[in-house]
Amino acid sequence: MPDTVRTLSQLLLIFADGQPANSISPQDFRDAIVTFASWAKVVTTIVPLDVAVVTTGGTPVTALSAGHRTAGGWIKNPDTATTDLGINEVGSASGTTSSGSTTFIPPGEVYTLAASSNAVSVISTDSAHAFSGYGFQ
Repeated sequence: MPDTVRTLSQLLLIFADGQPANSISPQDFRDAIVTFASWAKVVTTIVPLDVAVVTTGGTPVTALSAGHRTAGGWIKNPDTATTDLGINEVGSASGTTSSGSTTFIPPGEVYTLAASSNAVSVISTDSAHAFSGYGFQ
């Protein structure tokens, strides 16, 4: 039987709590190993942010250039920030509250970036607003 990459839901059903030991086959273990190995290959490169500060309040910056988060990533608004941080994964970030394609996160929150070849734009109302994160490729 060929090895199969399974979804997390499938693996949780196969390896559910309370399963009798004889209900899990050697093929189930092989499939789990193949699945875990495929997950490990998703991120091969960690890409630092191209820009990590909104220098002028109300003016967006490109935190990650196009192609720098093909396997996803994250951006964090620091705990010490005093204003929300706007993130746009498909265009230029704008505004002061979540609307359209721009989502604002409060201080201390992390925004998970989808896997995409698009650039990521960030905006804040205050100048010198630092943020952190990575893109994954």
